[in-house]
Amino acid sequence: MATNLLICTENLGTGGVETVVFNQAIALKEKKNQVYILSGDGEYREKIEEKGMEWFPYDFQAKNTFDTQDVEKVVSFIKEKNIQQIHVHKMICIPFMLMVCSKVNVPYVVYVHDELPETYEWFINNFNIYDLSLKLFFENAFKIICISENAKKYNQKYLGIDDSKYLVIKNSINFDLYKCDHTMQKNLPENFAIVSRIAHEKFTSVKNSIELFCAYSDQVDFSTKLTIIGSGDRVEDLKEMIESKKQRYWIEYQGATNDVISVINQNDVVLGMNRCALEAMAIKRIVVLSGYQNLKGMIKPENIDLALEDNLSGNNLESLSLEKQVQELLTLSQEKIEKITEENYKKLVEKNNMLDNLYIIPEEVEQHKMDYELIFPEINKIFQKISNLKQENDNIWKEREYFKEQAEWKETEITNLKQEKEELMREKSKLLEENKKDKEELMAIKNRKIYKLLSRITHNTKFKF
Repeated sequence: MATNLLICTENLGTGGVETVVFNQAIALKEKKNQVYILSGDGEYREKIEEKGMEWFPYDFQAKNTFDTQDVEKVVSFIKEKNIQQIHVHKMICIPFMLMVCSKVNVPYVVYVHDELPETYEWFINNFNIYDLSLKLFFENAFKIICISENAKKYNQKYLGIDDSKYLVIKNSINFDLYKCDHTMQKNLPENFAIVSRIAHEKFTSVKNSIELFCAYSDQVDFSTKLTIIGSGDRVEDLKEMIESKKQRYWIEYQGATNDVISVINQNDVVLGMNRCALEAMAIKRIVVLSGYQNLKGMIKPENIDLALEDNLSGNNLESLSLEKQVQELLTLSQEKIEKITEENYKKLVEKNNMLDNLYIIPEEVEQHKMDYELIFPEINKIFQKISNLKQENDNIWKEREYFKEQAEWKETEITNLKQEKEELMREKSKLLEENKKDKEELMAIKNRKIYKLLSRITHNTKFKF
């Protein structure tokens, strides 16, 4: 039976999680569900709407407060569309969605895509509202769906939630979307692609990939090209790196795109990890895991099972030196490339097919909806915290404005004093100039012959009285 679902995520950009959401939304739609999206804007929005899904815009932000009127707007939308379950992706959405879910009494699942424990620490340490809301939201979810055992382990470590709440569903591919346009008719690869967020946590990975491409290019006698797609806070650093290498290597940065599939199809080897590695294997391309810190090598039938266990991060694989990875690429042949890519593809179809890995809350849950009233006391604490923080922010703003006024007044006073000082200096200069002229005139008089004569007469004359 068809279900009305709301998928909630930060935005519809081209990052790994956003691509998962895009794949998931289309797969759910193909299974005859009515799918709605709550998120910020992004490159995938047009494609989402082309598939007949309705988008409701909301700009999720990591901060300690939000407008409660926005909560009411989303609540009204959920009731109007008769949403029966909610699927929440990305930690940034949790405080806002906790408020929404508590009001509509609709069961929800929450997805854990992040395998880095630092993510929890960053949100909790920087924003008090997450310290209050994370555990509440995860505890009251119908299910917590993690992309790997590691992601599950980190979530349990920080939140202490019972094991029965969790499901591990691997990062998956909608194979209806990913098609191989052509197979490689060559022995050695010529065209390479990096598909990645150009952000702090993945910049070493991007750098590793660039260095590998350059080292490989030095070993072959034909032209090679590297195409880089993605966006993030380290784009300027990337451009500087490309600029420093442009005299010897053909490297092109194309920015973000909502058509990753065509970029992968145009290249022989994809350098990256996580979601982009999965997509490249689905299009039957050679994949080299660049690793968060060190190169992890080519994905092959011998290591694909292990690599998939940790979401193709490479964290559970041994590191490979740059020289060894170049040599591995140089041993490729057309026959070997075909064997590797076909075997990898079969493994993905077996384990990572999105249509087999979709999760929908069972219908019978409607008969025993979760009692969100139990969490209202905690939600009120969060509202109070938000109110207190808002008051603190208002007070800080008033103090800022006061000090700003004082600073402006002091600045004006200093400017006036400077002007007075400059005026006094000008007056002093004028008087000194006049004094100088008087002295010059006096010296001129003293130098006249008549003055000298009178001076001698006066000196030698004795007056007697």
